[in-house]
Amino acid sequence: NKIKFAPMKIQANKLRKVKNKKQEWEQVILGGKARKNEIIPVAFRKNSKIESIITILSGSWISEENKRKQLTKNKRKGQEFEEKDFKAFKKECPSAQSQVTLRVYYKNKPIVKTRVDAMAYCNNKFIIREAKSSSSAPLTPNQKIAFDLISQKNDSVQIGLRGNKILKYNNKILQNGDKISSKDVIIKISRPSGVKDYRGNYI
Repeated sequence: NKIKFAPMKIQANKLRKVKNKKQEWEQVILGGKARKNEIIPVAFRKNSKIESIITILSGSWISEENKRKQLTKNKRKGQEFEEKDFKAFKKECPSAQSQVTLRVYYKNKPIVKTRVDAMAYCNNKFIIREAKSSSSAPLTPNQKIAFDLISQKNDSVQIGLRGNKILKYNNKILQNGDKISSKDVIIKISRPSGVKDYRGNYI
């Protein structure tokens, strides 16, 4: 006997007859109850014999799958842009380090810890550089808090380096636990349209 496949839209957990062209098959839901918008295993019977088992894919499942694919695509696009931007930044500032973890302090009290795509000492300033592969890609919540504090540019706000990355400056080394004043820091956000400071001005 040849196996016949007849995918069709059905309502979960109901036994009913369905006409499909010349065939009339009894639909039997397998595996117990099925919720709306769920992957539903279905068996078709003809003359009391199961002729085929198929899986009905609901619209919401397809939508979730497309969403996962888009997120993967966006992540890959972001990584490629970040790598390209870091090469350009390192050419401008040879001391640049990628993926630097910082802790921001206010009046010597730790407020937030965050990671930035790159940091360097260049032209007598410490530069934080964050690469975003689209015009709408947001900062992380911790980056937003940290950058808001750093942009105040006063001695009450300090930045401490965390982890194993080091930054060389003026024959010195900034390393884990060392702090600098926010007055000495510039934040740059790089997007496909160009590089801006944290206030949105092109640099």
